[in-house]
Amino acid sequence: MKLSIVTKIVFLFLVITATFTGVTYYQLSQTQSSAKLLYEMNSGYVPLSKIVVQIDSAQKSQQADIDRILATEDTSAQAILGRLVLNYFPRIFTQYLQQGAAHCDTALLVTESRERIQFYTSIHEKLDDLKKKHEEYLQQAAILLEKMKDPQNDDKTAAVKIKEFQHQLAKSVKSLTLEMDNELTKRVRELETQGDRATWAGIFLSAAALLLGIILTILVAFLLKPIQRLTEAAQKIGQGEYRYTVNISSGDELGTLAKEFENMRLSLIQRDRQLTEQAKKLENSNVELNTLKVHYENIINNLQSPVLVADVQLRLRTVNPAAQDVWGGNLKEYIGKSIASIPLLEGTLGDAILFERILLEKSTIIREALKVARSDGDPRAMTFAAMPLLDGENVRGLMCVAEDVTDELRMRDSLLRSERLAAVGKISSKIAHEIRNPLSSIALNTEMLEEELAAENAQFSEMKPLLNAIVKEVERLHNITEDYLKFARLPATERKPVNLNQLIIGLSEFYRVEMSKKNIECQLDVSKSRIVVEADENQLVRVFHNLFKNAIEAMENGGRIEVSLFAEEETAVIHVVDTGPGVPDEIAEKIFEPFYSTKKEGTGLGLAMSQQMVSDLNGQLRLQKSDEGKGAHFIVRLPLNAVMDHDEDSEYV
Repeated sequence: MKLSIVTKIVFLFLVITATFTGVTYYQLSQTQSSAKLLYEMNSGYVPLSKIVVQIDSAQKSQQADIDRILATEDTSAQAILGRLVLNYFPRIFTQYLQQGAAHCDTALLVTESRERIQFYTSIHEKLDDLKKKHEEYLQQAAILLEKMKDPQNDDKTAAVKIKEFQHQLAKSVKSLTLEMDNELTKRVRELETQGDRATWAGIFLSAAALLLGIILTILVAFLLKPIQRLTEAAQKIGQGEYRYTVNISSGDELGTLAKEFENMRLSLIQRDRQLTEQAKKLENSNVELNTLKVHYENIINNLQSPVLVADVQLRLRTVNPAAQDVWGGNLKEYIGKSIASIPLLEGTLGDAILFERILLEKSTIIREALKVARSDGDPRAMTFAAMPLLDGENVRGLMCVAEDVTDELRMRDSLLRSERLAAVGKISSKIAHEIRNPLSSIALNTEMLEEELAAENAQFSEMKPLLNAIVKEVERLHNITEDYLKFARLPATERKPVNLNQLIIGLSEFYRVEMSKKNIECQLDVSKSRIVVEADENQLVRVFHNLFKNAIEAMENGGRIEVSLFAEEETAVIHVVDTGPGVPDEIAEKIFEPFYSTKKEGTGLGLAMSQQMVSDLNGQLRLQKSDEGKGAHFIVRLPLNAVMDHDEDSEYV
């Protein structure tokens, strides 16, 4: 049975692993044994050796004090040294003996080695024997000190005995010290022997394992050499060299892999031919697609109507220049965002058009006269047509086309307003004519009655205020009828060049005294160049009289009027701005209607006549929207005739 390459590699890997595991285990066991011995020395032998050294030191100190007692004849010194010998050193010596015995007892509890048990038992017995000899030594020391208190006593027997006990005690301590040193030296040599043995064994086993690893690595490299050939072949094929072949005669997986690799090479050659043919077809299709794309972009970009294109997720993808002219450069910020988020004057495009419905129902939705705030601030009315982009039955996106109908609506409104004003003018003319004659009679009769009452009635002074009130109201009604007649019969225009600079400056000077009394400041921003329009000067004076008068009356507590005049392409533009209460949005569309007025005594004809006169000049008078309470802002736009420097000679000066 042939083994697979995986089985061979796994077997070789297991051999290497087992070898290195054995080496590691042996080294760990030797290290553990040395560590155990070192621990026993540090916890058992070394502390016990210190105790033995301290016992030896205490015994020698006590012996030295006995020798000094025997050598001195000073009784006070003998008394002091006697107390040390009998009290201090015995306590220290006994303490060390107890510590040594306790340490031996502890070591016997944890030690399993028979040899070490015998050692600790021997040490314990010697400590006990040393304790007994020390007690006898203390008794002889006490006898000696007692006899030395009597100066007449010259018996030397006690001194001889104490010397003998000192010799025996020193001999016992020396025996204990030698046994301790011998045992400690023995254990150190044992530790060194284990370390040397572990070192050499580790070196030998590591070398053997390394040699085995090298041999097995060579075997694995030999087994895997066909894989390198397969890798080189795969790299060549990856680079497009399909002629590179691999011949591997093996009964394992590598042989099977080589056969499958050859089959794959032949399949790739066939697939490469197919892909080459498809690439040529795709290239031709891309050329056609790019041509269609260019045509599509040219059509979209050259359309005068704004066009917005979105995908099926309603993400804005394409906008044409006309759309950018309407919304300004900020429209590019919406590329990639929802088309429904594009702003209108009020709300967004998604509020007015249900784009999801277009995609679901594949239908077209039209919304008329939606107001859009242009980038220049001019609101425009636009009709939007949103339709799906279909590819057969599949929806690929949607397109929204807008048409600016502002001028059309304005023309329609202007025509309706002209027709309404004409009808109102006829009615006003008839009503004013029928009222003016009776008013003249009432005024004349009132004057005659005033004269007769003044001549015949002594109480005329009480009646005069009543008659004056009648005359005043008759005059007010007469003025109203005159306004109606002026509105009904606007005079024919006599157009000629009019210098707007002089006209605006002259009107500001005319109202300067009245504005000064009402604490109103007038700021003029008039172009340095002379701006000339073709118009009826009297009608223009009436128009700007109305605007100045309305602004002054709107600021009862003082304020500021700002008037600016400048040329914009082919149009003369005049802005009249005040800081009064402004015009509320709900009545902004009504202020140009005839007879509509917010003043108590207003006729509601001033702005209507002004707009009609400006419209007759092919111009425009409109109210600019502003924040509530921030004042009124009127804009007059007139066709420009000429713009000249002041130093030019002209008939318009």
